[in-house]
Amino acid sequence: MISEKTTIIFIRSAAILAFIAGLVTLLIIFTGKFGFNMYNLLDVFLFWGLSFGILKKSRTCAIIVLVYHLLNRIDMFRRTQSLSISFGLVSIIAIVIYFLGILGTFAYHKKLKLQNK
Repeated sequence: MISEKTTIIFIRSAAILAFIAGLVTLLIIFTGKFGFNMYNLLDVFLFWGLSFGILKKSRTCAIIVLVYHLLNRIDMFRRTQSLSISFGLVSIIAIVIYFLGILGTFAYHKKLKLQNK
């Protein structure tokens, strides 16, 4: 079983990364690289909302942010038709951190359930 301290580190890391993903998206919107539209702004708020949910130890939000990240990467690859090393490396690191966030939220709820018995 994962220690309580490690659980919190996993959860916070995933929440911080989701917040940063939203922030980077917002910065990209303002630089005009992809243009400004409501879908891009929705993307920012979705990442920030999921970040808040992960911080509140929501297993659902942790899973959704990983799936959403994977779908975003597939969409980016489909649009650009290129896969640079930095793009792939950053994506792999993000996938690992989001997966650890999932583990952290599930471990937290498992410990909570055991304490209530």
